[in-house]
Amino acid sequence: APPLSTARQLAAGSAAAVAAWGVGYPFDIVKTRCQMSPTALGFAAATAQVWREGGIVGMYNGFGLKMCRAVPMSAIGFLVYERVFATLRRIRGPLE
Repeated sequence: APPLSTARQLAAGSAAAVAAWGVGYPFDIVKTRCQMSPTALGFAAATAQVWREGGIVGMYNGFGLKMCRAVPMSAIGFLVYERVFATLRRIRGPLE
């Protein structure tokens, strides 16, 4: 298959960030709540607390700001990885 264009590589990295954080962000919110609790708060109790305070919106509080950091980082990381891999393949030949 021909290599993806730069724009498509950047889009792929961006989409990967949105998909990964879209699934994992609520867990990150709950983990942070556990860490910041002055008392020992278990995962289930922290989840219930976040849900009571904000429902599904509470589980994604701050998601936009996270995307401002994660999308460019993943897009550039994906592009660099693909470029380095292509360069190494040209230097060393195809992998067997």
